Amino acid sequence: MRIEDGNWNPTINAAHAAGHGRFCIALCELEYDDPFTAIIEYDDAFPQPWSRTDVLREIYAIKPAPLADQPGARFAALSNEGDVYWIGDQTGREKIQGAGIQSPDATGAGALANLGSIAGQLWAVGHGAQIYRRTADCQWYQVPFRSKTDLRFEIIRFGEIAGSSENDFYIEGSMSPMRIDLDEKTRNNLKGNKNWDDWNRAYEIARENSPSKGLVTEGRAYHWNGTSWTEIPIPGSSSHTINDIYVETPDKVWMVGSRGTILVGNGRDGFRSVGFAGDTETLLSITRFKDQYVVASDYALHLFDGHHLTPFKPRLRGRARPTPLKVQSVDDVLYYFDYKRGIHRYDGERWTEIVIPAELRARAFKGLAPRSP
Repeated sequence: MRIEDGNWNPTINAAHAAGHGRFCIALCELEYDDPFTAIIEYDDAFPQPWSRTDVLREIYAIKPAPLADQPGARFAALSNEGDVYWIGDQTGREKIQGAGIQSPDATGAGALANLGSIAGQLWAVGHGAQIYRRTADCQWYQVPFRSKTDLRFEIIRFGEIAGSSENDFYIEGSMSPMRIDLDEKTRNNLKGNKNWDDWNRAYEIARENSPSKGLVTEGRAYHWNGTSWTEIPIPGSSSHTINDIYVETPDKVWMVGSRGTILVGNGRDGFRSVGFAGDTETLLSITRFKDQYVVASDYALHLFDGHHLTPFKPRLRGRARPTPLKVQSVDDVLYYFDYKRGIHRYDGERWTEIVIPAELRARAFKGLAPRSP
């Protein structure tokens, strides 16, 4: 699927399916000096199934709108700056105070990365160990996070949240090595010094003495049980990261990540590694479709039998290499969202591509035929 319009070349950056024939996606380019997203909704219950909402932000996550909340809203979309847009009969907006980078109210904690829908309640997570919970009175409150301090690393960046209740949920993230900086005495001595060799040598010495020397980004995963946080061990080398959390049942939670990492378990009894030692794929998403587990790696779709990954068949047609965003099972179908190849739906026998109309892929949207019941 080709998605482009002159100088605007967006990809699908976020997506969520809410039913057999209902989903919402975000088309954006991730140009931070020109933030713009076309949020596109599809519902095949209508003769004209498409609708579009434009926002001057980069959208990073989409989830269903809470039931009986924001009348007419069907989906919630989160920007990296902490804007929450309600997509439906009318467009509404809330702002998570303190979140973001360029927002006037930003506190410096950083961007938000994802939305979670836990027991019908929305949560948001992001950089700077930010966790926010939306309450019944439509307010966003920051949830404190406490973990062991490691002075070698920057503060954690959360990327995914999922769970069965507000007292039983999981968060994954990563920690980057602490930035290397000069001590105050060295910086004062170099003030006014225009010799870059002196500056480079000073930084070289700082790197040699840094406690984070030789470290790489490390993955983290945590469980909240209603009273305390527990870190979930990620087997393998420290550079393994978790990319997706799928709560099949409260007692059966799946996590997939880099270097073939596949974990299953729960926060009470612990997790065990069930991936095959020879698998090195970067795994991005997992879901259960009928009696099978489907996993998206960074280049293909796979079936997982509890021990091994095998190619998903039938394969998608087309020569272009897949660039998976996520797989999601809903009702009796499997949705596959691809950054560049678009939207495909599998009914157990064959794939069907849902082609986005050209009018919706253009930045200058001139409208479609109106919806009718």
